[in-house]
Amino acid sequence: LTLTGDYYYKTTDPLLISIAMPPSAGATGDVMYENFGKQTTQGYYVQASYYIIRRMADRFWWSVRANVRGNKSELSGIGNRLDMFNTEGRSNNSTKRYYDGADPDDIWAVRSAGIDPATGKEVFITKEGEYTYDFNSKDEVIVGKGRPKMEGVVGTSFAYKGFSMNLDFRYRYGGKTFNSVLFNKVENISAGSLSNNQDRRALYDRWQKPGDVAQFKSIANSQYTPMSSRFVQTDNSLSLESLRIGYEFSPEVAKKMGLNTLKLSGYMNDIFRLTNIKQE
Repeated sequence: LTLTGDYYYKTTDPLLISIAMPPSAGATGDVMYENFGKQTTQGYYVQASYYIIRRMADRFWWSVRANVRGNKSELSGIGNRLDMFNTEGRSNNSTKRYYDGADPDDIWAVRSAGIDPATGKEVFITKEGEYTYDFNSKDEVIVGKGRPKMEGVVGTSFAYKGFSMNLDFRYRYGGKTFNSVLFNKVENISAGSLSNNQDRRALYDRWQKPGDVAQFKSIANSQYTPMSSRFVQTDNSLSLESLRIGYEFSPEVAKKMGLNTLKLSGYMNDIFRLTNIKQE
């Protein structure tokens, strides 16, 4: 059994910040980099491996392994120097903001109480906790964090008489994501984009008549849907990241062919992904 654990506390000062550039800035690239402010990050990493069977002389072993990590960060020393980008982010449907005391992976949006069953309109929640049909970007708050609470890899390796197999599963738990497919291809579809692929939930999961409890507003409501927490979803996932299968011939067979070793192997990556978020 092998067990390794690390905890770290890191201060980066000054911080190199990548800032998404708005089109109005006339920049040729998508981001610019600024050197100011400070970021404090703390986190952990734990890794364990265990040999269930270990008979190397017989070319027979089976091991399992797993790791987990998590961290959190906080920005400081920025002040109001990035307010222009915060304002541009609101108008360009970006969920990223730059504030002192915030985590760079925080998701900012106006809270949503869902679709009103009586009218088919979205109900928003103000900073004061009041319900309203009127959207105001000044009511945006932190509605989630893009970084998962825990993530890592679980794997196993097996070998017997030359045959070997290796599997690695990647998992992610507790993070949030803004589902842009729901935002762009369900509610904010337009006549100009009807020739492109649309999400079928645009037809089946909408509010249709008074009393319907639906995730999406009435299709008759052609007003632009603003960005809200209604499109922020928990992102838990499990994926088979890699699979490798091989066969190593015995040294006697390899020597007869004039070789020191002879092994055949094949592998696949990104074989499947299970997640509770439906998006293209």
